[in-house]
Amino acid sequence: MADGDRGIARDAMTYTALERHGRRARARIDRRWGALALAILVSAGVIKPSPAMGWLPIDLTFLAAAAVTLALLDAAAGALHSHDRPPVEWIIGSALFASLGLLQAADGGYVHDKVPGFLVLTLMLSFVASLFLVRTARQRDALSFGFVGVGVLVAFLAVVAPATSAGLEGRVALFEDATIAPARALGAAIVVILVSAFIRRLPVRYALPVAAALLFVMIRTGARGPAFAVAVALLVVVIVLRGTHRNRAVLLLVGALVVGQRIFSGTVASAQDRFMLLLSDDQGASVSVREMLWRRSWHVIQMTPFGEGWGGMSRALRPIADYPHNVVLEVAGEGGLLALGLLLVAVWVGVRRTTRASRTGDSSATTLLALLVYWLANALVSGDLNDNRGLFLCLAAALMVGSVGPSAAMPQQLGPRDVTAERES
Repeated sequence: MADGDRGIARDAMTYTALERHGRRARARIDRRWGALALAILVSAGVIKPSPAMGWLPIDLTFLAAAAVTLALLDAAAGALHSHDRPPVEWIIGSALFASLGLLQAADGGYVHDKVPGFLVLTLMLSFVASLFLVRTARQRDALSFGFVGVGVLVAFLAVVAPATSAGLEGRVALFEDATIAPARALGAAIVVILVSAFIRRLPVRYALPVAAALLFVMIRTGARGPAFAVAVALLVVVIVLRGTHRNRAVLLLVGALVVGQRIFSGTVASAQDRFMLLLSDDQGASVSVREMLWRRSWHVIQMTPFGEGWGGMSRALRPIADYPHNVVLEVAGEGGLLALGLLLVAVWVGVRRTTRASRTGDSSATTLLALLVYWLANALVSGDLNDNRGLFLCLAAALMVGSVGPSAAMPQQLGPRDVTAERES
């Protein structure tokens, strides 16, 4: 065999090895089990208090956190071999965001409970891990339908093992009288299912019955914040969609409203009363309490623009609550105005990227945009930072939209003769 032929054969073998290596690297980046583990991680606190989950030998949060950590290590190793640039700017931004709330030394029982969970589970495992684990369209789909799986499980647990607290008055909960957390999980599933029907990813004959069943359970919780967030998310998606997708979305949304009204009229009176309070002069204790918390929080922000430290607002808000039930006020009051600025920039970039990708036909980005808006709307009316881990998860995923394309791995771009030419040059 001539030297030239041997060189070409050797370079063909080199190309084959590079191509195989590139495929393995891309496959590691595109693995989906980490995205599923993230959906479970941010929802574990809803599921594990149910008596029906008492058979689990290991704490579900710990189990999901371990799975996310393993997936993160695997994805990081894949990124190192794929010539793919890591999201350094968002990792640095999250570290700065965390440090701003640690400059002030807040103290107290709530602080000791909040800060470790916020730094490890919310920022490290929900936000930073998502920068590596939810980067591709398939991973975004896995995350979205992971939320659907959690929602279906919550609905099942609410039917077979509901809480029996006297304070519920017929409403649905999984543990004691906590209704907002299961309603959040149900709302996320409803959003994914309906948006998938809007953009023809799920047949209407399957999507609407499942969404109606989940909506029936969610309305029976009497939790108004998640219902408000579902409405906002669906409305945003209708505005973003173009052409036939928008027309279809409008028709399906009208149909969903009709079905929702029928479900609402048939639910228990205690749940109906909570929703109807919003239309009356006396909007109920929860609304008046939030208004008071927001006034006090605004006063704290004016007095300490650099923040009280993570968990520090509890001193000013007690004995009413430990946090203001509003993510903007909480971040500004505890992390300071600079931390709030970082959060708002990240939200703006995430919404912008998902909106652009959605308008170019990326259906996974459309669903992710709906989830991001849904969790943001929830975070504006209920819960603290740790209760709204879904917001940080979806925000990180939105920031990575468009970061990994089909040609992310360089070796696939070269053929055997390209390798030869490159070597000879």
